[in-house]
Amino acid sequence: MLEDGTQFFQFIGEWKLPEVARTSTEILNILKKSKLDSRAVVDLSEITKIDTVGAALIARLQEQYKGKIELQGLNEHAKQLISIIPKGLGNDLKDNYPKSTTVYKKLENFHTFIGKKIVLSIDSFLDHMNILGLTINSIYELIIGKSRSKEFISDTVKHINYVGVEAAPVIILISFVTGAVIAQQGAFQLGNFGAEIFVVDSVSILQLREIGVLLTAIMIAGRSGSAIAAEIGAMKINEEIDAIKVMGMDVVRTIISPRICALVISLPLLTILADFSSIMAASIIVWKYSHISFFVFFSHLNSSSTLLNIVAGLLKSPIMACAIGVIALKEGLRAGFDANSIGNRVTTCVVRSISVVITIDSIFAIFYFAIGI
Repeated sequence: MLEDGTQFFQFIGEWKLPEVARTSTEILNILKKSKLDSRAVVDLSEITKIDTVGAALIARLQEQYKGKIELQGLNEHAKQLISIIPKGLGNDLKDNYPKSTTVYKKLENFHTFIGKKIVLSIDSFLDHMNILGLTINSIYELIIGKSRSKEFISDTVKHINYVGVEAAPVIILISFVTGAVIAQQGAFQLGNFGAEIFVVDSVSILQLREIGVLLTAIMIAGRSGSAIAAEIGAMKINEEIDAIKVMGMDVVRTIISPRICALVISLPLLTILADFSSIMAASIIVWKYSHISFFVFFSHLNSSSTLLNIVAGLLKSPIMACAIGVIALKEGLRAGFDANSIGNRVTTCVVRSISVVITIDSIFAIFYFAIGI
């Protein structure tokens, strides 16, 4: 308040849409509480930027407190904006909108949440497709000889050793146990009807078409996918990715393509190992519990299993491998510069990879049924 009793207000900073939307209610409440019975001066000289929203709020103040406030320090740009505001437009900022009830706010928040999730999901999908497209383009350039393939092949072989060779023992073990459990449960249930021989059919169909590739992909998503995400996140923290860019090297060809190619090559081979391990376990269990010899088991397996069943299972593996690799690389690149962020990205990578793998398997199952395979 000035010496003559005049109240003094000063507006500072940017008076643009985000700031006005956030502070307009508070400003109006302050002026209302001050009870402008006498003259008031509003200093606008410290306003750095203003748009039509800010000008509309000032126009509202002029109309609402006409004759009671004096605006000072307006620059020419602000004066022009205020002059083009139609009379009465500033009053639209009054509280003549219906007050939001609790139910309305919850509904509004729910719609906002759903909208954000949809937009983020679309952006995430496009980012994943971008990584896949860059990888395909990089491999195409290698095939036509546009870029050097020596480093790419050596990097791919190194990752195949980690993704495929080192993962083989655990894949074989888990598949062996799974095949044994399926055969044991089938032998017990079908034994009640004297149909133990059909255990061979159930094992061959389940393992070759579904369980083999699905279980292998889930194991690779949890083991190799998480490792790739953590590795890329650590490289980002250590600024190794920036160093690769500074040295003029292609990040896609150096980091992304070898890992995806290693997964695409390794997963079908691991699926074959998983199928073989599971069938061997089933043959042992059937011989032990149902007294079906190995010769009879494999003879019936040969007649009940077709090449189509094997191909139907193996066709899924490259697509699942691409999905695991793209998700792992994307989550690794999204990691922040702290350990907690890497942990969150790895967790997200595993959950999304497994979810996508199961979704892909379901889509293939529906597709095979539709075309009669």
